[in-house]
Amino acid sequence: MLFKILYLPLLFLKGPRFRSKLSGEEISSEALGKELTEDLKGKMATMLDKKKLEIQRKDPGKSIRVRTKTLLGYPVDEILRHAKEENVDMIVVGSVGLSGVQRLKALGSISRGVTERATCPVLVVH
Repeated sequence: MLFKILYLPLLFLKGPRFRSKLSGEEISSEALGKELTEDLKGKMATMLDKKKLEIQRKDPGKSIRVRTKTLLGYPVDEILRHAKEENVDMIVVGSVGLSGVQRLKALGSISRGVTERATCPVLVVH
């Protein structure tokens, strides 16, 4: 009887390795995940700052106060948790998002989840 033996190098058993975007060094998948998360948070903060400035320019009387906050996690849970922590009067969400199936349903999954579980009024904007 002939047996075939598959040899896996010990390094492979430690998990896949990746290249850091910042240093170019070889890093673990966990370190890459942290690096990408920080990069994404920075890009989101920049985008939100630009939107905030646009709104402030359109409101010279300063009647609208805009605060931004970046949250990580499942969007419905994070929106509802933040709304509860801040004791908000109303949550405003868009009716559809980026899921790609916008024509098939009236509400996106995030707006649907928020409207179904929120303890305060929710305004859904189309």
